[in-house]
Amino acid sequence: MAVNLTTRYLFKQYAGISVTTLTYDALIDRLISDACELIGKACNRTFESTTYKQWLDGNGEIRMALPQWPITRIYKVTSDTEVVMDIKFTGDGSHADVTVDATNALLHTLSDVGVEASSELALATYKTISTLSAAIELVSGWSTSVYSGTNDLATLFLKPIYGEDALSPTSASLEVPDSSYSVRLVEGTNRMIEQVNLYRFLTGRSNVFCWFMAGYTLPVDNDEYTGLATAGNVPGGLTNTANAIISDVFKSRKKDSTMQSEHLGDYSYSRADVQSAVEQHRKDLSFYSKIGI
Repeated sequence: MAVNLTTRYLFKQYAGISVTTLTYDALIDRLISDACELIGKACNRTFESTTYKQWLDGNGEIRMALPQWPITRIYKVTSDTEVVMDIKFTGDGSHADVTVDATNALLHTLSDVGVEASSELALATYKTISTLSAAIELVSGWSTSVYSGTNDLATLFLKPIYGEDALSPTSASLEVPDSSYSVRLVEGTNRMIEQVNLYRFLTGRSNVFCWFMAGYTLPVDNDEYTGLATAGNVPGGLTNTANAIISDVFKSRKKDSTMQSEHLGDYSYSRADVQSAVEQHRKDLSFYSKIGI
């Protein structure tokens, strides 16, 4: 699904095209999709409202910038963790490791004769610690030890680990966020949070868990494309820049009588044309770009 910073109706208003003129609709829709995708990449941003569960680097300060904005809701922020499960490989082999990322738990082994084996368990399937533990136990040679009171905790909160040694007697430990900090948005910003009690975010790598919602409500046309069903709250300057980029490519489109594409009618352009237009408006986009956290 395209993440549109503008709409067919808004672009026609910008370009002075009547909403009843349907000749270029397919072309406009494709240009909007391509341009907004490339704008997102150029700005290194996710513009649409999205929920994030991320482990970020602590900065040792009272305040901390989150990587996406505007922040619209904060669910949980903490540096405290709780161990929920130990995993080890007790079968025959010279190596065993565990990786857990945002979507999967991966069990990986190397046998004494150099044969690799991997088992991937989707967290979307094994939604709780108990169900993930049961699935791991079914993989030959693997065993788990689940900590008391953690069976029903959600696996989607597991802190990522990568290639953690799990060859017995060593075990890989899985952790989830523990008790929350009291935090709030810094007044006058839409990206900075601060500790209410003036504690500092602990310095570290991927040690601060942040569960939050950030981004804009995008504009959506009505069914007739004669107005907006949803106005959204994308900054006017960003929508204007998107319209300007689309207009640059629209004006330079090429007539091609040999084209048969039902999507573009008789007109053609390339993504290189859109990319070039985005680059020409790089200064206008800089205000909306992520340059660091």
